[in-house]
Amino acid sequence: MELKLTRAELEILLQTRHPTDDEMQLINQFKPYGLDPWESSELMRFALIASNNLIHGSGQVWDKNVLETMVASYPGCALMIDHEWKDQTKTFGMIYDSFIYSLPRVSKEGIVRILEKSPNPSEDYRIIQKDGYHQVLVFGFAEATHPIISEISYGRKADVSMGGIFYGESICPICDIPYSDPKCPHYPPYMAGLVDEETLTPYYRRSGKMDSIECSFVASGSCRQARLIDSRLNTFVFT
Repeated sequence: MELKLTRAELEILLQTRHPTDDEMQLINQFKPYGLDPWESSELMRFALIASNNLIHGSGQVWDKNVLETMVASYPGCALMIDHEWKDQTKTFGMIYDSFIYSLPRVSKEGIVRILEKSPNPSEDYRIIQKDGYHQVLVFGFAEATHPIISEISYGRKADVSMGGIFYGESICPICDIPYSDPKCPHYPPYMAGLVDEETLTPYYRRSGKMDSIECSFVASGSCRQARLIDSRLNTFVFT
């Protein structure tokens, strides 16, 4: 869904530690059947930038259709540590809502905020100019007495990374067709050393569907802008 909050409304929302009454209606949809509704005072809520359409550390860029399906499948997914899918003790909370916020054009101030975290500022700038900027925002909650709340509250846990299963194909950003198409003479950057360097593209697009599984707190994520939204609203851009 598209984000409907204004910047002022989001700032007001983030000033509260516990979920609002409206949020509790969403959150209580996920309580185990037969239990009494959770109370706001029992929970801590926080907002995260989970992903975007810029170049990730792996050299990939998510097309908007991937981000849209990522958002649609996120509510009800786990919050956890380090993508430890096989270790249930690594989960500590849940995502109860998610949005995609799209900007066809980005202000000069917004560009500066976005690119200050980018390892590929020139290519990311070109992506924004061509395709706009698409940000995935997720809201999660955890039990207020959980030990990780202290880690989050004092900034020891901040960077995040989304985890999911991707169904789709890799697209050449120059030809705008799959690399597998015979008409495309290029190769994705991970083929470096195996093909002529001049045939490599600076990044590769992923187009298709994402089945979100979780969102993890990590030491350093592949998406440089993905992290807990702090009091500066850090890299979350409204204009």
